[in-house]
Amino acid sequence: MARGTRQLEMRADFTDLLAGVPALAALDHSSLRELSSAFEPRRFPDRSVVLHQGTVSAGLYLLHRGSVAVRVQRAGQRETVAEITPPGFFGELSFVTGRPCVADVEAVGPIEVGVLTKEALEGLGPARDVLLNALLHLVSVRLHDTVSGARVLNRARIVWLRADAAFPAARAFAVELARTLHAGAIGDTLVVADGLGGSEVPRTAGDAPFAIAALPRTGEAIAAGLEGWRRDFRHTVVLASREPRGIEPAASGVDVVGDLIAGAAPLPPVDGVRSFVAADAARTRLDRLAGARQLVFDTDAAEAALQSGDVTPPRFRRTAHSLARFVLGRQVGLALGGGGACCWAHLGMLSVLEEAGIPVDMVAGCSMGSLVGGLFSAGRTVTEITAIADWWRTRYWRMVEPRFWRLHLVSARGLEKALVGYFGDRLLPSLEVPFWANAVDIESGEEVILDRVPVARAVRASMALPGSWPPLDLEGRVLVDAAIMAPVPVGPVRAMGADFVVAMNVMPPMRAGAVRRRNPMRFYDVLQRSLRIGGHEIGRNRAVGDADIMLMPALESHSMADFPRCHEIIRAGAEETGRHRSQIVAAYRALTEARS
Repeated sequence: MARGTRQLEMRADFTDLLAGVPALAALDHSSLRELSSAFEPRRFPDRSVVLHQGTVSAGLYLLHRGSVAVRVQRAGQRETVAEITPPGFFGELSFVTGRPCVADVEAVGPIEVGVLTKEALEGLGPARDVLLNALLHLVSVRLHDTVSGARVLNRARIVWLRADAAFPAARAFAVELARTLHAGAIGDTLVVADGLGGSEVPRTAGDAPFAIAALPRTGEAIAAGLEGWRRDFRHTVVLASREPRGIEPAASGVDVVGDLIAGAAPLPPVDGVRSFVAADAARTRLDRLAGARQLVFDTDAAEAALQSGDVTPPRFRRTAHSLARFVLGRQVGLALGGGGACCWAHLGMLSVLEEAGIPVDMVAGCSMGSLVGGLFSAGRTVTEITAIADWWRTRYWRMVEPRFWRLHLVSARGLEKALVGYFGDRLLPSLEVPFWANAVDIESGEEVILDRVPVARAVRASMALPGSWPPLDLEGRVLVDAAIMAPVPVGPVRAMGADFVVAMNVMPPMRAGAVRRRNPMRFYDVLQRSLRIGGHEIGRNRAVGDADIMLMPALESHSMADFPRCHEIIRAGAEETGRHRSQIVAAYRALTEARS
């Protein structure tokens, strides 16, 4: 691309970027375009020092892409005091006052900025005064933060990994965990582990985005190291064996303890700190999965990839990255509401979230939402689940058994055969993504969380909608579809540990229409309408305040038995999620910034 063309493209982006600065809200679009044209686009490579402490800034910088760290030299030590992300200004204090900069501003990764010189500022029209007022406001806010001690950067974290001797991919896991912790963080990351570096003095690790050091041999040396690592690094991942080294995590300043287990050895207790478990899927069984209790797949291949310099397998990376988000308080959970055929709308949501880069760390499902959630958590792609929806489009009616004296329309045998075909005898605690389903005990009236039983049985119980499928006797309970009580399972996904919940209520509001006049179909029509009206209202009222994002696709023209129109339903889910895409991304970004 020619340089002039690239500049025009960046200047157009500056207009949108400036429009997102609250202090510039008084400017109309033409004034914003005038102001945008005064900024000269520039690029800086990773670790470039854009502004130097003690020198005068000749320009005002508007951050367009990437992030920068503000670092202060104090008593021979370099301390990171702030992070700036788009749309953010820097160099404003020196630019406005003509005094030297009070800190270095360093690029964290490649960055793109716009630079406004004083000559360009003087040539501006009415936008000049608005910009100067905005800069004065910005200066006052940052001075207040400095005086009050407010900080806007990640606090240092130390993660202590305790690995079983039989866990084959401990080093690969530590490396992948560190990569995710480092991504987007301000400051350096350190991995302390035997087998990665021969020296106890931290050093850079080639092209890796972190430093490495060997694990000290004594408890005293480790304790001294912990103090220095917290001071010098934003994140530190320490990999140790289970043999005691005289270190108590809670008393040593460790923030998170992670157990890497392989086998049936009992887990040592963890007191006073957050903890997670990563279990080798090929060698270990867990009693249940959750955000902080996950299986690690392809461990042997992952360690081999680390040794050869190759990329670790996707399933292995998924768990390591998810548990890194647990450390950071950024795990995402999905609550997939029930609604019969309308649950295929969840596929549209999944596809848009994937395109937007929103991770999925855990899933809870109700009714046919549990079918979609179970398939996704078992490792099926959206494309593969869409093919299953296509199968139901033409074969659902083959399951219908018009034996009205049974008071249900669909063959339980046909449904169970289909579910066993999808999941076999796989248990919920064996899935790639933690997944729970909900149901209701029709005898006690209690919501039941299914998190340990075979996947096929959990989904079958969750789908037992009165009038469609019969109840399921499971472990001494008579279970039916939770759509009558909790059709959008936000509570279960919160209980799994989700920090950010995206929920979709696919139970559409009732569309006016005549009730069937002939028996016995009149009975089923009234029952389905009653469930639909109640499910929509309960789902909206119970979940809307608990979810971070609540989606309700336009499905008024669809019924819960509308399997032949599955592609329209999927499209409606994608359209609803697409309408809220920017809101979802902004809300998740706000969470990550707040947790930082």
